[in-house]
Amino acid sequence: MKYFLVLAVFILSAYSQAFDFNQDASKYKKKLNRKGQVSLTEQTFKLLERAQEDLNQGADARAFKLFNSLLKRTKNSPKEHAQILQNLGYAFAQKDRNDEALQKFNEVLDYDVLPQTPTLMSMYILGQIYALKANHKKAVEVLSFWLKIAPKPSGSAYAMLAGSLFELDRKKEALVNIQKAIDLTSKPKESWLSMAVSLYFANNKYAEAAKVLEVLVAQNPKKEAYWRQWAASYLNADDEKSALVAMELGEIQGTVTKDTDIKNSVSLMMTTDLPYKAAMWMQNKMSKKESSSLSNQKLLASAFMSSRENLKALNILRSIHKEQPEIKSSLQLGQILLEEEKWQESLKVLNKTKGLKPNKKQKEEILISEGIAHYNLGDLDKSRQSFVAVADTSETARTWLSFIQKQDVKD
Repeated sequence: MKYFLVLAVFILSAYSQAFDFNQDASKYKKKLNRKGQVSLTEQTFKLLERAQEDLNQGADARAFKLFNSLLKRTKNSPKEHAQILQNLGYAFAQKDRNDEALQKFNEVLDYDVLPQTPTLMSMYILGQIYALKANHKKAVEVLSFWLKIAPKPSGSAYAMLAGSLFELDRKKEALVNIQKAIDLTSKPKESWLSMAVSLYFANNKYAEAAKVLEVLVAQNPKKEAYWRQWAASYLNADDEKSALVAMELGEIQGTVTKDTDIKNSVSLMMTTDLPYKAAMWMQNKMSKKESSSLSNQKLLASAFMSSRENLKALNILRSIHKEQPEIKSSLQLGQILLEEEKWQESLKVLNKTKGLKPNKKQKEEILISEGIAHYNLGDLDKSRQSFVAVADTSETARTWLSFIQKQDVKD
């Protein structure tokens, strides 16, 4: 009698130990491969089938009552008992009773008597449920171990692990795993590719992000976010020309249509020496309300000036100077008026600009421009006065003074 009591205690303690996910995976894998198959008695198999049929037909109470009966029936047969626990875990998961499913799959692993295939299935579903319940620390623990012992891990498993690692802010590890998921799959899911992009950005790998985004925009040409991200990846990689190509292709597809997108494209055109194209985009593709804003009118004027379209820039700058005069655009207007030999108008603009609180450098620019205008109007005294005022700091002013002195000598 004492012998049986000791044996019973031994059996209970053997199957109450929690599964160790930190154990040596290679040793456990060998141990798992040595386990024999599990066979249910005919009666147990029939009852299990009936329980599953009841579950499928919506007779949940009857099904779970039968499952519990099977657990009692097999309590002295660990392998059969573990198999019933596994099926009960599937049943709970099927009915979205995830807490109970977690308990049963953990019990299956704690028993540690099932062969490779059912053990791996229980472990994988356990990891899935932990991830679903946002217990990402446990999900990573379970899935990491599963990947070490599974014979042919799927891309989905690596993607699931990457998702939990991402949630734990372990972004470098997440990136390694999502890339494995993509490499293992001929047609990676959009969500995997999107995660990879986020992780490449997080890890400052913008060229790699651009390659993935090229696939995403090809597969989803109508998704605006991907076009913006594609351009942004090139920008972060200091490749403005490729960023502009991405935005232009998006515009052709009809996804780059918002004023902010057009303005970004315009800025890219300006930095890649395409000012006239930038101006045309602003005039033809940006909404009238947005293009008429002060900041965009200034940008449009700069684009026309850079493309040597002075007369087009002139009209815009005149309007700005009249309605909302400010230093930079007023100086630009004064310079264009000088280039167009409109001396009197230039002086009028420059004089008004003095009242806009210019800094030292801007004051110098105003005085040099006034000196040039006065000279061309034949007023050498006023011209000389303007240049003398900044001669100490400006080589240009000193050159003009030297030129004027020579004119005096000739006269």
